Amino acid sequence: MFKSIQWRLVIIFIIVAIALVMPVGLVLNNRVEAIYYDRFVAGVESGFRNWQVNEGAYTLDDMLQYLRDEMNATFLFSLDEYKTYTVIDKANINNIVHSSDGLYNSNMSKFLSEILGSHNLIAVLGGAQEGKESIVIRADSERFYDYARLVRLLDGEYIIYFRYNSAAWSSLTDAFSNAISFSIALALLIATVSGYLLARTITDPIKTLMNTANRIANGDLDQAVEAKSDDEIGKLTDASNKMAKALKANLEEITSEKNKQENILNYSQDGIISYNMKGEVILSNPAATEKLGHDLANTPFDAFAARFEMGDRTAQGILDSGELSNWELTVEYEDRALEIYCSVFSDIANKPGGIIAVIHDVTEQQRLENMRREFVANVSHELRTPLTSIISYSESLLDGGIEDRETSERFLNVIHSEADRMAKLVSELLQLSRFDNNQARWSFGRTDIVMTVKSCVEHLQISAQEKSQALTYYVFGGVPDIWADKDKLAQVFINVIGNAIKYTHDEGNITVYISRMAEEVHIKVSDTGIGIPSEDIPRLTERFFRVDKARSREMGGTGLGLSIAEEIIGAHQGSMSILSELGKGTDVLIRLPIDGATADADTVVA
Repeated sequence: MFKSIQWRLVIIFIIVAIALVMPVGLVLNNRVEAIYYDRFVAGVESGFRNWQVNEGAYTLDDMLQYLRDEMNATFLFSLDEYKTYTVIDKANINNIVHSSDGLYNSNMSKFLSEILGSHNLIAVLGGAQEGKESIVIRADSERFYDYARLVRLLDGEYIIYFRYNSAAWSSLTDAFSNAISFSIALALLIATVSGYLLARTITDPIKTLMNTANRIANGDLDQAVEAKSDDEIGKLTDASNKMAKALKANLEEITSEKNKQENILNYSQDGIISYNMKGEVILSNPAATEKLGHDLANTPFDAFAARFEMGDRTAQGILDSGELSNWELTVEYEDRALEIYCSVFSDIANKPGGIIAVIHDVTEQQRLENMRREFVANVSHELRTPLTSIISYSESLLDGGIEDRETSERFLNVIHSEADRMAKLVSELLQLSRFDNNQARWSFGRTDIVMTVKSCVEHLQISAQEKSQALTYYVFGGVPDIWADKDKLAQVFINVIGNAIKYTHDEGNITVYISRMAEEVHIKVSDTGIGIPSEDIPRLTERFFRVDKARSREMGGTGLGLSIAEEIIGAHQGSMSILSELGKGTDVLIRLPIDGATADADTVVA
């Protein structure tokens, strides 16, 4: 094939396309990494300038006390989940005084061996004031940039060593890589097509004559070739063209039908696999590969039937029986629910000619059905519990309990409490329904977020004082007004702070922090309460989910508060994250953009 001029031209076009596109991708990725490292170094150096720790007024204990406050370290050096710092005694490199790196806490020896390979750390150990060369450190499957800085304290010289995980910018470089991959694929396609078209202008006349001669030799005389000369070849071409019209019509019809079938199969949402009577795959569309994987979508019928337990059905058995049968089954495959419809089709002699399997993915339908059932069951249960109490206490009153004033008042208080709980549940369900159907009414405007949080804290002070708890709040720096619905956000803060009060023991502490980070306002609620099991944290915003159902219900919880909070925060284009350790407390961090929320058609703008 590669001896042909046509394909040589195509290969040249492909090589040129790759040579042009790939260097661009490498330059872009390297530039992105350089930008992230420069920002990392700038943030650390800015922190040292603002901190002024090199003036020699600190002891080691002073410095560690300051840095161990995560809020200080975070604001000072612009730290986040990808950046860590480590304090090392310069006089004894094995003496790591303090580290925020997770690897240090889990495997100190491995952490020490990794940082000893740092060129920047070695430079500072060798006498330099700082080490900030952008050299990548590779450890296992992770990549880091680092920065080292000598700090002279009253009681010795120490090195503060920072590491910056490449996961911070890997999503961007991956996006560049994907874009470059797409560009290469597109360039290859264009190169192939353009090279092919260019080559055709050279080779087509030769190929046309060659193909015409071959088909005439094989008895296929329907050819339509333009006669460009009056010599013997031109006369032969004229003779061939007279027989080409009928064949052309037939081929166009066949091609049209083939294209229709291919389009139907390629764009079908259902997987379709066709087998001949030897059990071999003769057709498998993209949807089948997507649902089953390449191997299973192209495996012989007997293995396919065995995988999905279709009894003793085999291709040979179906052929021997001569039965044109149909059957269907529902199976679980990996994390999907699939309905498989199989049918035996016939040949011209009305005998089994092959088998077609149609695979329909019903995972989403089953998931929605399960969610509907679970939701109905939860609502029924939540309504049945207070209704049972109301009915039982009402019956007790009707049976004579009303004569005893003290008993009747106690019963009526219970009935009122349960009715109020039902009203709250119905109100929250209606609010969630409005969110789901985009019918919620919003009132966005410039909102003083500090005053909003402060009023919520003051509102809940009585509840905290009843449990002898310390409920305080702190504001860091200048926190600007944000574009938000004040009342809806107040509902979120009341819920989150209220939960902290509920699930914190008497004499516990609940602290609210308000700060600005870049173009966001962060509100963090920390408590010293009972904490949440780690396996339950991802489900906290599910509707009706409660960690301790009995205790939550006793405290008046419906299991909908955090679901509503998540909807409100999402409408403000913010986010909510929860960190907790069982028995030690919970941190809830709410991030809100300063100018992120946007009013829609149903929004009332203040």
